[in-house]
Amino acid sequence: MSNSQYLYVGTYTRLAPHLEAANGSGIHLYALDLDTGALRCNSEPIVIDNPSYLSIDNIGNRLFSVSEIEQHEEGGISAYAIDPDSGALTYINSQQANGSAACYVSINDTGSTALLANYGTGNVCSYPIADNGELSVASAIHQHQGSGPNSERQEAAHAHSIVLSPDNKFAFAADLGSDQIISYQLHSDTGQLLPLAALQLQAGSGPRHLVFHPTQNFAFLISELISQVTLLSYDATSGELRVLQTISTLPEDAKGLNYPGDLHLSPDGKFLYGSNRGHDSIVIYAFDQQRQQLTVVGYEHSRGKFPRGFTIEESGQYLLVANQNSDNIVSFKRDSEDGSLTCVDVITAPTPVCLKLLNLG
Repeated sequence: MSNSQYLYVGTYTRLAPHLEAANGSGIHLYALDLDTGALRCNSEPIVIDNPSYLSIDNIGNRLFSVSEIEQHEEGGISAYAIDPDSGALTYINSQQANGSAACYVSINDTGSTALLANYGTGNVCSYPIADNGELSVASAIHQHQGSGPNSERQEAAHAHSIVLSPDNKFAFAADLGSDQIISYQLHSDTGQLLPLAALQLQAGSGPRHLVFHPTQNFAFLISELISQVTLLSYDATSGELRVLQTISTLPEDAKGLNYPGDLHLSPDGKFLYGSNRGHDSIVIYAFDQQRQQLTVVGYEHSRGKFPRGFTIEESGQYLLVANQNSDNIVSFKRDSEDGSLTCVDVITAPTPVCLKLLNLG
């Protein structure tokens, strides 16, 4: 495994009205060969209901998973210890999600706090994490308010993600239902979240995922309901976000329904990638930090249907895509000079939706 990385795959295991299929068995473990980009299945899955989003702490000791269940009392967040030799997961404990359809979890840099977004009920929670990896009951629960013009999707607040600022002082929740990014101050010593402000975005846009530039004060947002990416400035002192640019995720001649899914920056911060579910592509942008501008470089077919989650290997060599509705994961070689992608491997995987890589070598 010295020249490979572990790939943890979150899957859908339980059907819901918005799902075409749910063929997964839980959290599946694969491996990525860093020499060739080839993928292989490593072990039997860890059984858990609908682990649709995963997060690994900075040290690589523990993995945390949501259980995205529509029923309020069944959803949750679970902690697992990662075996340093095999990458195998050992269950630690779980806590209730305090909401329905948990869809996103993030961990602060010290591994002391987990943040959870509940899509169905439109709230966010924080959970203290003990030294042994155990999750405590939620130390903070915040209910979002508001709605949007899309009556089918925005009848109420729907928190779709919660991410930390690079310095871990602030947390930002993208709420698809209210067209807002809601900011919080995080107290890592207690796990408390204190509401700060809300940035109101374009009506009907449906903000979904937010990522920060690794070295500069910029953030990027992908919006699900209008196929759009937004470039934002970020004030690291106050936590304020400000819109600088909006740009489509689709080519001008695109037809049919499309729902952007995931968003990631290359490790050097020069290229931004987004997944298009419907157009079945990865959009590639070049980012000019001097001009504060994104420019479309191109679109790469995802080699499958409904590319939900994807990830970029830490050196930037490979980009891996989970095609939810075609039961496959695709490995692309990434050109660091122009951002382009070249397919190098396709492997069968049951309803994959979230990908997380870990180097234990």
